[in-house]
Amino acid sequence: MVLSIQEMNDGKDSDIYVYMKEVVVGLSVKKAHLSMYKTLIFINSQKVLLAIYNKQKQDSFKVIKSYSTTSAISDSAFVKEHLYLLINNNFKILKLVNQDLLLDYETEILNVKNLLKIATNSLETVALTSSNKVLTFLNVESKRLRQIFVKEDIIITEFLSEFTFATHSTSKINIYYIPNDLQDIQILANLEVNSFPLHFIPFNNELTNAKNEEHFLLFSTSEISVFKFNGATLMCVQNLPLDELVSSTLNTAGTIYFASISGNFYKIQKKELLRISPISSKISLVEKRLPVKSMLLLENEVNMEKSEELQTLILFGDNCDSEIIEITRNTLSSEILLTKKIKTIQNWAPVIDFKLCDLYNEGKDTMFFTSNVSYTNSPINCKGNSRGGAIREVKNGISVKGEVIHNTTGALNFWALGGQSDQLNDSYLAITFPFETRLMILKKTLKFENENFEESGGYHFEDISVKSAIVREQHTLFFGNLTFENDSSDTYLVQVCCQGVYVTCQNSHMSGCYISGKNVVQWISPANTLLLHCSCIKNCLLIISKNLLTGENLLLKLLVRKNINNVFYIDLIQQFSLNEEPSCCNILNSSKNDTALVAVGTYKPSLVLLSLEINDEVNSINILHTEDFPFSFSKNNIGLDIPNSVCFYQEFENGSSKNYIIVGLRDGNLLLFSLNENNIKFIHKIGFGILPVVLIDYKTPNDANINILCFSNRSARIFIKRGRLLLTSLAYPSISLAKPFNLPFGKNSLGIAQHFLAISSENALLNLQINKEKSIDFRMKIIGETPRRILYDHCTGKLIVSTTFKDDGGGCFSEIKIIDPLTGKIIQKECLPKNEVFWDIKKEKRYICIGTFGYRKGVETGMESGKEMGRVLVYNLKQNEKKSVSSTDNTDANSKLKFRRLGEFKCNNSIFSVVSYLNGLISGAQIKMRSDIHSLSTNGDKIIVGSERESISFYTLDPKTKKFEFLASDRQPRYTVDCFSIRDNLAVGSDKDGNFFGFTCKNKSMKDFSTPSKIEKTLENSFLINVGQVVVKIQKGNLVHPNDTFNFDFHEKFLNKDINLGWKDTFINDEALKSVDTDFSSISISRNSSTSNAILYGSTMLGSIFAFVEISKESYKKLIILQGCLMLNSSTRPLFGETKKIPN
Repeated sequence: MVLSIQEMNDGKDSDIYVYMKEVVVGLSVKKAHLSMYKTLIFINSQKVLLAIYNKQKQDSFKVIKSYSTTSAISDSAFVKEHLYLLINNNFKILKLVNQDLLLDYETEILNVKNLLKIATNSLETVALTSSNKVLTFLNVESKRLRQIFVKEDIIITEFLSEFTFATHSTSKINIYYIPNDLQDIQILANLEVNSFPLHFIPFNNELTNAKNEEHFLLFSTSEISVFKFNGATLMCVQNLPLDELVSSTLNTAGTIYFASISGNFYKIQKKELLRISPISSKISLVEKRLPVKSMLLLENEVNMEKSEELQTLILFGDNCDSEIIEITRNTLSSEILLTKKIKTIQNWAPVIDFKLCDLYNEGKDTMFFTSNVSYTNSPINCKGNSRGGAIREVKNGISVKGEVIHNTTGALNFWALGGQSDQLNDSYLAITFPFETRLMILKKTLKFENENFEESGGYHFEDISVKSAIVREQHTLFFGNLTFENDSSDTYLVQVCCQGVYVTCQNSHMSGCYISGKNVVQWISPANTLLLHCSCIKNCLLIISKNLLTGENLLLKLLVRKNINNVFYIDLIQQFSLNEEPSCCNILNSSKNDTALVAVGTYKPSLVLLSLEINDEVNSINILHTEDFPFSFSKNNIGLDIPNSVCFYQEFENGSSKNYIIVGLRDGNLLLFSLNENNIKFIHKIGFGILPVVLIDYKTPNDANINILCFSNRSARIFIKRGRLLLTSLAYPSISLAKPFNLPFGKNSLGIAQHFLAISSENALLNLQINKEKSIDFRMKIIGETPRRILYDHCTGKLIVSTTFKDDGGGCFSEIKIIDPLTGKIIQKECLPKNEVFWDIKKEKRYICIGTFGYRKGVETGMESGKEMGRVLVYNLKQNEKKSVSSTDNTDANSKLKFRRLGEFKCNNSIFSVVSYLNGLISGAQIKMRSDIHSLSTNGDKIIVGSERESISFYTLDPKTKKFEFLASDRQPRYTVDCFSIRDNLAVGSDKDGNFFGFTCKNKSMKDFSTPSKIEKTLENSFLINVGQVVVKIQKGNLVHPNDTFNFDFHEKFLNKDINLGWKDTFINDEALKSVDTDFSSISISRNSSTSNAILYGSTMLGSIFAFVEISKESYKKLIILQGCLMLNSSTRPLFGETKKIPN
């Protein structure tokens, strides 16, 4: 809580108050610990994370707590459920209680800085080293401190036994004797060395009974060495030169694992280290994996019967994904039998750039950001020596997990079908294609083990089309179940094709094994009559047909019956003539008296509501109401705004219910109608997609409410609240159609099967698990090279990504790629000359501007000359309307997009940032800064500059003289990482110390400094928050709804409506622009497309995403009081950061 509210500056009151929340927790781990109760503790530079791992659960790994710090964590140790931390000059001891960290002890040690190692022995003695040649010992039990001065800076430390302690400086190893009272600390031995130390691992206690001998393994920058200490003498026993740096080590029982920065994963058997043989023969390569920053042993299981040992390790990736792996080795020979990855933990650090964009104009954004992936995770062959890169996607929606289970090329529709009538789970799957239909059955997967076939716990589909007796050579309009009383042994399926209706019986053995199927009855449509649509309820079929000769449209009612002699027959009960040609139909609902409502969409366009008596043999179809659509055809969408599907929805509120009808149109829109006493009334229309809308309604076994899924070129779940349609996107790309399939596994906590089968745009049959509630979902699109900058083009709906890679000769290359955000496919790309690198990429109007550095004249012809220069490249991306493509365009002949370079501008320096000013790029004006500029932002006529040593400055441009005018700057010399303009007088920024701050510029022009009181051109401090991490990029948008992002109970009860979520925009209006005598009067001011209640988001190098919102002064005061109350209690007192006084 203490870190969520801004700090006041010099006691001055502020007019801007900011609240912060970490939306996405970065999982970049520097060090990890494991408690005896299997709670994982992760440490990075300014964060402590608590997580749990249980491989028996589906969600086996989960982060449960996150603690941020205001200063960097130097190092940590964990012993006996106590976490030891050194944060700047504060040493803290935290106790782990019920998966929470409570402060147990803290003290300030002034001489401890830049700590590199903490070690703890069985006597609870902690050693603290510093860069100012001071070695500090602390007895945890007695809280006694002892400091001694050493001759060299200590790099790493480690306890060898209860009373011996080893330190390593840049050139010497020292062995200390440490008594329990810390009174007489002595140096027992030392040894000169020539390499820089990295990792210290003692192993003597496990391998030798000699009490006067201690051994340890030292990993340095150039070699691996084995040392022995006999109580008086320290000697190097063996060493092995290394040609790669060791990034991480793990000391387990009997085995030492270590990994290199290139991803090589090695092992050393401890019992081999003391044998007389070269150390090179004792090191074996396990396999090549991801680059590892830290490792942790989760579980160690020994099977004495099989002489096998199973070790579960977690490998924390170095700027790439982390992995949980299982290593099976033989306990007798120490040979590794199997290495298997069981889980991938996404680590999206470092987030160099990100972009927020509203893909579907639904009022909430999707985030795309740059990231690295490991070699083992990347299916794309990376060019040269570069590490694999990816674009990560963060979306607020309904989380969906899917796996491909079957190839269904050309599938148009499918139906989930139940088995025997007393079963709740689905057993059959019918899939229809343009000219054929298949029937499949769900079967348990068997595996051969112990000389027998046993159930593996999995399921698969088996094609039984030939044995099932269904009509296989026709396209199917409808497939469904039929149930009859006193018959639960067999399954009856009804199939409706274009020429008839067919009922089959599927026979199964008592054991559940499928036997065969047989055709029990069929009904063939009259001559010259084509069946178009079908809907079914119980044993009643409602079919729309068309006479090809007369053009008459009929609604047919058929009943499938079975007499006492088990003879089936199909009766045509009624033929009802329709005035308009139907486009779709659906039986909406039924009541206890067997009366159902039927909705029929027509090409007029209109919606016809009918009543249907299900079991009545007389004429029982009657028109209740006809509602013409309240809009006319336009020239551009004739034949598109007609109904494609229709569903019924019931909204429950305050003990009452309201009925609605939802219609999906072929032009991608949705219509909402109210249903009241058999009358329907149009409410409103919303846009959803660009393809025909398909609506799927379903009910779960324990839920009486109707759920509706909606599919077009996107997918979503539909809700109705207070008479308005609400959409929540499914966080899974390329779903063409999905329907519920009740599987006998994978139920949620409520016991409701949430499994669906879906057809993807890639013609694959997917098994989906769709959560009931929405959440933040993550997806990854691997692109091969390392991404640097990312941009979204709203006109084409494509991502523009700049990447870099190295070739085998060490040369650096850059590419710009056009990527489809839905599929992740690379559509087009262009490569820059060798050693020219992208620095920035911006989208202004219809132009894409790219800043580079490293260009040399004549590089295109191979005649490089002169010094390196920067360039601004201007591109145009638009839909390709030409039939033939010029060879000079960087466009694929089959592509629908045209990507062309329009021009370039050369500069003598690097182009770090590119922005537009007054909706255009201006050349000819320049001003020399005292330090490098890292970021630029504009708002109206203001230019905000973030530099390396001058913090943030405000400038404007005189259009007559084309000279920059300085307005004001920060008086503090901050190292600005990024800046962003909120309003024409308000800008925010971030610095390398982890601060997020805002400044207000009250000066409109140079004329404001004419009076003596305004000679000092400084910005006013508006707010300051220490994030705890370096924010590298700032964007404005709405990743999630505010109530979801800041979902705390006290917002409703404590703050009420005082909290004001969102930053307000102000712009220069046209009248103000006309009043300025400028050469740019013909250029209109560009408006900010973000919403007025947008939220600021910041990405960090550790992979975290923070959200910042502006709150009212009253809310700020309440939060300060709440923070003060929490500080009074030790259990709720902030564990990290500086202690603050409670305000009056």
